[in-house]
Amino acid sequence: MLVLVLVSLLMLAILLATHLVPGFDLRRRVRSSLSRTRADRRRCALTFDDGPSAGTPAVLDVLRDTNVIATFFVVARNAERHPDTLRRIAREGHAIGVHGRTHRTLTFASEQEAADELRSAAATLRALGVPVAPLYRAPKGRMPPAVLRASQRLGLQPWAWTRGVWDTSRPPAATLVRRSTRFARDGMVLLLHDGYEDASAPDIRSMVEALPNIIATLRTRRFEFVRLDRI
Repeated sequence: MLVLVLVSLLMLAILLATHLVPGFDLRRRVRSSLSRTRADRRRCALTFDDGPSAGTPAVLDVLRDTNVIATFFVVARNAERHPDTLRRIAREGHAIGVHGRTHRTLTFASEQEAADELRSAAATLRALGVPVAPLYRAPKGRMPPAVLRASQRLGLQPWAWTRGVWDTSRPPAATLVRRSTRFARDGMVLLLHDGYEDASAPDIRSMVEALPNIIATLRTRRFEFVRLDRI
């Protein structure tokens, strides 16, 4: 009887994890880090979620001035609000991945509902004149089996992250630098935000202030920056 209870609790825990824990997938379909490289070479990826927003040009200025390429997981509704910024992201060599039509989580969506959401998002981005990389990150990282099947059906690689730095709570820039660079390791995928969900003009000043120091610190540790679709 005790064994049955324990097995039932374990199955319930796994079910909850697949629906609520970012990037959780026992079949390892979700990637959260890059492949390791040679000992004399380190790679990492800067990723930005929820944009574009009114603050995204400042992020792009930093990336341009530091000669860094990144990956942007874009909310299609925000892209419609800021089409020129979206096109600038593509023009300056960054990858554009799918984050959804809106920022709603698909935790309990059917496979067809999820597929419709992702297909609509990708179609919107293409209609705005940018190439869409075969990359998908779910809002809040929640990717239950139905969503994973939908993304793979559409040819999108699901991505989570190695490290999130909670920049949406707007801590001081020095805190964001420390969170981003302390214990940095080869293959790290760093989660940052150039937007907040469906907000048109979010406050991302702390992150923008921190970004040059994050990049400089990682470079002193021999990291190079890559796009998630070119690894």
